[in-house]
Amino acid sequence: KWSDRKVAGQVKAAMEAARSRDIAQATVLIDEVGPHLSDRSKLIYPIGALLQRIGRGKAVDKLLASALKALPNDPNVATAKTKLRP
Repeated sequence: KWSDRKVAGQVKAAMEAARSRDIAQATVLIDEVGPHLSDRSKLIYPIGALLQRIGRGKAVDKLLASALKALPNDPNVATAKTKLRP
């Protein structure tokens, strides 16, 4: 299991890669985070926004569906869904 710090660092690195238009690197970095996200619901929105930015809309839908199933009453998940899929 990755530490919160490692997950956050990886998400930040993926965002920086996307900002630099290095979509391939952003994709690799964010895909590595997926299995280690677990119950870190605060990261659902930034990860979803990043996935959307790199053209992975279906991955956003899957992320939100999984999060809603695993954490149905989590306010962070509800906020992410509202912002990403209004």
